[in-house]
Amino acid sequence: MIVVIADDLTGAAEIGGTGLRYGLVPEIQTYFSSDTEADILVIDANTRSLTSENAILETQRILKQLKAFPIDLVYKKVDSVLRGHVLDELQVFLTILSKKSVLLVPANPSMGKVVLQGMYWVDGKLLHETGFSQDPENSIGSSNVLELLGTSKDIHTCVLSKRQAIPLNSIVIGEAACKEDLLSWASRLQDTLIPAGAAEFFAAILEQKKLKREPIKKGREVCFGENALFVCGSSSQQSREFVYEARNKGIIVCNMPSRLFYSDHVIESLLQQWVDEAVAAFEKTHWVVTAIDQPVIHNYSLSKRLRGYMAKFVKKVLQRVTVNELLIEGGATASSIVRYLQWKQFIPVQEISPGFVRMQLEGRGDIYLSIKPGSYKWPDSIWEHRSNLG
Repeated sequence: MIVVIADDLTGAAEIGGTGLRYGLVPEIQTYFSSDTEADILVIDANTRSLTSENAILETQRILKQLKAFPIDLVYKKVDSVLRGHVLDELQVFLTILSKKSVLLVPANPSMGKVVLQGMYWVDGKLLHETGFSQDPENSIGSSNVLELLGTSKDIHTCVLSKRQAIPLNSIVIGEAACKEDLLSWASRLQDTLIPAGAAEFFAAILEQKKLKREPIKKGREVCFGENALFVCGSSSQQSREFVYEARNKGIIVCNMPSRLFYSDHVIESLLQQWVDEAVAAFEKTHWVVTAIDQPVIHNYSLSKRLRGYMAKFVKKVLQRVTVNELLIEGGATASSIVRYLQWKQFIPVQEISPGFVRMQLEGRGDIYLSIKPGSYKWPDSIWEHRSNLG
């Protein structure tokens, strides 16, 4: 069995979708359970939303649990642009798994995300010149990958091209600009190395290990259930464009009340007003979108509070409406919601598009969860399913 530890739920789902694409059986857990028959077990550690200290403790806890079980490969899924506590968590991996070095390849070339000469580029622009600089929780002010990773007195960090030797006792960031680069790095994995990176490096490892089988399902074969609730928890431009397009198509959008957005505590009457609006919308249509629709404010406490409001909203709506499809944008938002709902195990059944994955709750057939990173564009194919949703 392959085990992947991800730092947020959308990253975990993205790996699950990759597994489906390669014909493997994935399972996603928010709390580790050895009761699984999956080929790929993906654990959402949710460490990106924790403090550095708590991220280290959670990573230690999960790895110590895993050591008691036979595992063929452990992969550390990180954010493709190295947000979160990447360096801290990788040092825990080295210590607990008793390995010599980490090979970290964060590039996703098919999405325009490449690392060249120590710099991170997105669609031909330096990373810090893109929308990632506006992330309210993890704003990015540099494109230098070593600066993004950070430094430590306990471990050497460096950037290498695929032709350079991998040093011992190091965290190595591998440059990559195409799939061939990813495959080259994958071919250099040894038992002394911990592989880490984004979803496309993981896919390259699967190919290198010849684990590809016939894919289970194609993206366009999915048939959504009757009622669908879209939760846009991201402040990204992609999210705002989706909400704008939804409105133009006549879809009802229920925004978080402005007073609730600016309040430092939940105001039950405003929360109930928001829920009532969504319930009333479902009486008119089968497809409802909810969003925040407020200016971006770089404040961690505010972001955490807004995720809590969104989780409460979703739970109350689900208590009053039979929602068959819950589609959430944004890893931190998705994690807050599923943990508030106490949903712990998911079986990916559909990769709608790379990074956008539809999952069935373990033991339930009445609702599906689809999630995607906030930085990924909603696929145009999503509108093709509107006839099924109403």
